[in-house]
Amino acid sequence: MKSNIAELGIVTKLQSLDGRLFSDLLAVEKFCEGVWGKSTLLPWFTKHDLDHSDEIIFLLDQLLKPLQNKNDFLNEHELFVLLASAYLHDIGMQFLKLEGISIEKLTEKEYNEVRKKHAELSSNIILKKVKLSLDRDDFHLPDIDDEYIAPIALVCKSHSTEFFDEVIKQLQEKRYTPKGRPFRGELLAALLLIADELDLQGKRVNFKETAKFNLSVYSQVHWYKHHYVDFVGITENMVKITLRFPSNSAEYRSLVKELIETKLVEQIKRVNQYLRTGTEEVLNLHGEIEFSVHKDDLVKRPLPAEVLIELKRVMGKISPISSLVLEAPIAGIPIPEPTKLFTGMEQKKTEFQDLLVTANLFSIEGLGGVGKTEFVLKCIEEFLPKEKVVWFECLHDSKADSLIGLSGYPEVLKGENKTELAKYSGFVELIERDEKTLVLDNFQTVTGNSLEELLKFAERRLKKAKIIVVSRHHPSFGVKFVPIELNGLGDEALSYAQKFKGAYYKSVEVSQGDLQAICASLDGHPLAIELAVQLLSYGESSENIIKTIVRAADKSKELTARLLDEIFDHPQSTEQEKEFLLRFSIFRSEINKDGLSALFDKGDDSTILYKLIEKKMVSVVHGSYRTHPLIREFCYQRLSDKEAVHEKAASYFETRRTDRFDPFLEEEIFYHLDSSKKRERTADFISATGEQFIRAGHTNSLGEMIKKALIWGFDRPEYQVFLGDIATLRGKWSEASQHFERAFSFQNADDKITAEAYIKFGEILYRKGEVREALKYFEDAYTLCKKYDYKKEQARSANDIGLALKTFGDLQAAKKWLGEGLEIRKGIDDRPGVAISLNNIGSVLQAQGDLTGALKQHYQESMKLGEEIGDRAGIASSLNQIGSVVASQIS
Repeated sequence: MKSNIAELGIVTKLQSLDGRLFSDLLAVEKFCEGVWGKSTLLPWFTKHDLDHSDEIIFLLDQLLKPLQNKNDFLNEHELFVLLASAYLHDIGMQFLKLEGISIEKLTEKEYNEVRKKHAELSSNIILKKVKLSLDRDDFHLPDIDDEYIAPIALVCKSHSTEFFDEVIKQLQEKRYTPKGRPFRGELLAALLLIADELDLQGKRVNFKETAKFNLSVYSQVHWYKHHYVDFVGITENMVKITLRFPSNSAEYRSLVKELIETKLVEQIKRVNQYLRTGTEEVLNLHGEIEFSVHKDDLVKRPLPAEVLIELKRVMGKISPISSLVLEAPIAGIPIPEPTKLFTGMEQKKTEFQDLLVTANLFSIEGLGGVGKTEFVLKCIEEFLPKEKVVWFECLHDSKADSLIGLSGYPEVLKGENKTELAKYSGFVELIERDEKTLVLDNFQTVTGNSLEELLKFAERRLKKAKIIVVSRHHPSFGVKFVPIELNGLGDEALSYAQKFKGAYYKSVEVSQGDLQAICASLDGHPLAIELAVQLLSYGESSENIIKTIVRAADKSKELTARLLDEIFDHPQSTEQEKEFLLRFSIFRSEINKDGLSALFDKGDDSTILYKLIEKKMVSVVHGSYRTHPLIREFCYQRLSDKEAVHEKAASYFETRRTDRFDPFLEEEIFYHLDSSKKRERTADFISATGEQFIRAGHTNSLGEMIKKALIWGFDRPEYQVFLGDIATLRGKWSEASQHFERAFSFQNADDKITAEAYIKFGEILYRKGEVREALKYFEDAYTLCKKYDYKKEQARSANDIGLALKTFGDLQAAKKWLGEGLEIRKGIDDRPGVAISLNNIGSVLQAQGDLTGALKQHYQESMKLGEEIGDRAGIASSLNQIGSVVASQIS
């Protein structure tokens, strides 16, 4: 044993308490030295060897310092199990058999699978559940007393987050007592997990090793994370970390720090309850990490560009597919932070935690203002990894398309034959793979059935993913949700009222008895308590407030509305404040200062805004502003000039447009235009954005928009083209044909739209095998497009003519038309179109027997272009064509 480890307090303590167990520990160390002494089986992972174990023991010694000289310090049996586990927990890394995993392409999923498997294998080796040889002649597990085997195996297994809760449950059920002595298994599991997590230092990576193989960029993220950590220490329950970066590291310093901090804080929350209960509250790690950052140009390497991109992806700073990056959405992400005033509901939180294990679909239910959203946010903070949570704020017109896009899977919405069933299937498969938790807040507001249909599909298919709906009433559309019913703060209501008063209305004088009476009258509803305290600040007596509540015929339903009535009608509520709240109610989710200013014509409104924030009628979320849904609903009903304010809001959101189409922003613009009742302007909006909505895959939203326009009496040829496109994507060819035919049958229809409708109608005929009839429409479209110089449509019609001629066997003519389409597409920089043309020309060359030309000049070029633009369907088509050429060459 190294001298620096042998001299540590926990090691010398074991030696002094039980010499035999200390000798056994030395035997365990020697065994591990043999396991790791030869070549490392998985050198592309960071070091998990004997040095790593020694560092864990070094960290455990610091973690346990507050317990020294106390009666509840670890006894000799606990010390032996903990120290033996520190040496044995990673031995599974040396015996893993990995098949089909590429070093160069190691993904996050595969990386986590290895982490999970090696912990389980380490446990199994200790339990002797695998062959003793394990295909290695040097495997000889030390002769440890049988009473320690199971506890060591479980503690080793617990160092994987995947197994931690499972092991804790086993330890609680079995209650081991080696040699008839007390044994705090949960405490030991928590200590090992957090010490293992804290071994972050740069000595765990050796970049000389990476020269021997090509690490995947995901692996490199973790190598560089360790590379920049100079020191980790624990003093009096405070974790302290020193980071060192090269000078030009401004772009990634904070990201690396956030990567480390996010995981550590998550793990500290996971273990703290067991540290506290196992040590009579002595061990309780601080929830914040103390970082110090320094410059080091001598040793520290700069982060490669491709690793920075992957780091940003891992941290959720960019979309999973760079070509599909959208602006920050109007609603849904990021996850709001729970208020620091949140109090109570501990029993309900326990229910929530239990359901995470036993259920995949559950609902948080209760009256408006009862604290449902805050409750869920607190549960997310305590029980769920935030990076796996999708927060979706439901609006009355919310669709499954929006949920899918905001969950990070916009590619699911795109592609041909994208039926609703195909969308649902692809989405559920992905959230299962990534073990996501979807939270649908304010679910009761949704009026359409798109989300309901998705949930019906998901109900019997979810095993790892979770869907939580937050609603004022139980969902009633045939899906079984396990309910958690919230009925107020109960006995904690007074505590919440006191905290709220102390934070926002310190000067209000009210006796504890009066405050208690108000809370009881309000059934412990947090929002109602806040409004009542505001009335107290206005000088209203507790007796009057209670009388106001009692007057309500249906107290549970009208409680908040009656209190808001009192506030709005009170002399101390200024006209400016009321006007501000009424206009603010136009916005369905948080909005920035520019958005607020756009609604007012009278200069700076900051003073009014800050007064409302002080009264907690408006809250600040990630630098933007929002109000409680019940306050919004109350104010919106009172707003007299809704249409004019909606028009202003629409104009503001239009200013937020960029060169990149954002379907979520556009849906918000449509909502405000529709609500402003500016029908012509709204109809023009649909005409201008319809094609882009289809490209983004948001066909449900576009379909609803067109449906409204048709009800108003606006039927335009482009609408029929859009509806035809949607039907085509869903595989409904007959329906698509009807829409395209209607589009080119419009009197005085735009020639460009007519040509587009001809092309798409012809393509449906082509798919049905009616090629000669299709060719007529392609030729008519080509004539129109060439006459009016519609380049994109001309290229498409030329391409389609070529494909039709190929079907007839006229390969030379087909090649000529396809070549013309290719040149036009190159001229207008239509890169997706170029990739399609290259594939099509390649198919003609292949039919002519020119396999080399087809393969090298066309299929491979098409695939390369597809990779550059992120066209997965195009890449798949190219690969299929390449495969057919190779098959022809072999035969």
